[in-house]
Amino acid sequence: MVKVRKPCLRAYTKIERVRKANCPYSDEWCVDYKPRTIYYTGYTHKLEPRYVTVHRCCEGCFPIDEHGCPHKECLKDLTEACEDTRIQYCSCDEKLPEPPQCPFPGKDPCSQDNGGCSHYCHAHKGAVNCTCAPGFVLQKDGRSCKEENPCSKYNGGCSHYCHYENRTLTCQCAVGFELTNDGRTCREKNPCEESNGGCEQNCSYEQGQLRCYCSPGFDLRPDGKTCKEINPCDEDNGGCEHYCSYKNKKVHCRCAPGYSLLLDKRSCTEINPCKSGNGGCEQKCNFIDKKMSCECESEFILQPDGRSCKVINPCQGNNGGCEQKCLYVDKRVTCECEPDFTLQPDGQSCKENNPCESGNGGCQQKCFFKDRRVTCGCKVGFEMLPDGRNCRG
Repeated sequence: MVKVRKPCLRAYTKIERVRKANCPYSDEWCVDYKPRTIYYTGYTHKLEPRYVTVHRCCEGCFPIDEHGCPHKECLKDLTEACEDTRIQYCSCDEKLPEPPQCPFPGKDPCSQDNGGCSHYCHAHKGAVNCTCAPGFVLQKDGRSCKEENPCSKYNGGCSHYCHYENRTLTCQCAVGFELTNDGRTCREKNPCEESNGGCEQNCSYEQGQLRCYCSPGFDLRPDGKTCKEINPCDEDNGGCEHYCSYKNKKVHCRCAPGYSLLLDKRSCTEINPCKSGNGGCEQKCNFIDKKMSCECESEFILQPDGRSCKVINPCQGNNGGCEQKCLYVDKRVTCECEPDFTLQPDGQSCKENNPCESGNGGCQQKCFFKDRRVTCGCKVGFEMLPDGRNCRG
């Protein structure tokens, strides 16, 4: 039985980085990982029967050539013939007896040029048997030795590639695989173990697919690798009723003008400006339909500023009901008349005074009052004196 080296087809899976378009998370080109089966020729060893013709020489004789002992007949007078080292014929025919007087001629064949062996020479009954040192293989010529390549036997124990140089065996792995600690076995590389697979936060690698994902509170950007912090204000306004701002990883709620934040720090309630400083009003403050207005009490009037009040002077409106002069003192209206006028019982109207009714206007006899002028007259038979008042008869 001989060991025969035969080729066989082998395969392994290689994970390759590829660039592709129309990525699900980007309109541009991106990097992806796809498995690819690599086929290569390996070798196996099988035991097969092989039949070889071996020429056996008679005891005490050397083979004369590579064919062994082709001569069948025994020469006469072998004693003399065997002493001659140039004649080495013996009979291998079992029918003819071996001459007992034919001794083993010559020296040990291994003593000369190591019997033609590269390494070790063994002589047995005149026959040379060559063997090789460990790590070497005897060649077909039966004499020379060649260093054995361990990669040719079971691929040197390597999973993928076997390299033998300077009597050193090295196992190597295909692209996308890495050598384990035993120096022979290959395992698929996990791209997450190198630079985190290019992911900013978390990396996972399953079934040949690399995926980046973000920690809680972060969202994956369109590039599929970097992460951005989630702004709670982008979802349900962060729970704020009006305005939401996100700073220092905290949500801050604010209210629109005219509103104040409640104790829950999220809800807003309308502010009644009248409850704070009376809304700026001097007297009355009204807040109706989200509008504030100032109002004055009776006997007061709202000023142009819309907030302050000024006491109402009745004399400024219809002269307080007075015909002539109107006086407003201590919130009371008093009417007065011009000189030569008398206030009437109604307290408002005035009547012009008739001088003729008081001392006859200074006239001796007759008194006339017209157009606010007093004119004196005399009775019949009297004449007016030059003073315009007295008469003489």
